Amino acid sequence: MPRTTGRRLAVTAASAASMVGLTATMAMGASSSAPTVKSAHNASFGNILTTASGQSLYLLSAEGNGKFSCTGACVLFWSPLTVSSAKTKPTAGPGVAGKLGVVKNPEGNYQVTYNGYPVYTYLQDSGSSTSGEGVKSFGGTWYLMSAAATTPAATPVKHHT
Repeated sequence: MPRTTGRRLAVTAASAASMVGLTATMAMGASSSAPTVKSAHNASFGNILTTASGQSLYLLSAEGNGKFSCTGACVLFWSPLTVSSAKTKPTAGPGVAGKLGVVKNPEGNYQVTYNGYPVYTYLQDSGSSTSGEGVKSFGGTWYLMSAAATTPAATPVKHHT
């Protein structure tokens, strides 16, 4: 398990197995139709990207422009937001200024991108929580995504230190 700064991710074999099932269920649900990516106001971070149901969306700083670092054990914690095929276009709700796209990830799924970054949800979040912000793991730092960003450099929310 990669070492994390600030927060540790502890997983037993039993909980990892249950997370695999949860990840598969979430991915199947997410890929049934084009997900709506929307903007939601967060008191601490401003306007961030969320799923249609309000779950916070994240990027990994080590990724972008076709590069993937979140593979294997990573997807037990960070679930890729996927669509059913490369032809399925994700939709943006009001306030989403950046460019949505789709890229084939190393697991063979079609993952939603925002300004070139693959998009993920954090399995330890519940509802609209943002507990994944600033987690250092899997080769980089996880950041919420700014709904107002139109360039890759502006996409990560600048988190508190």
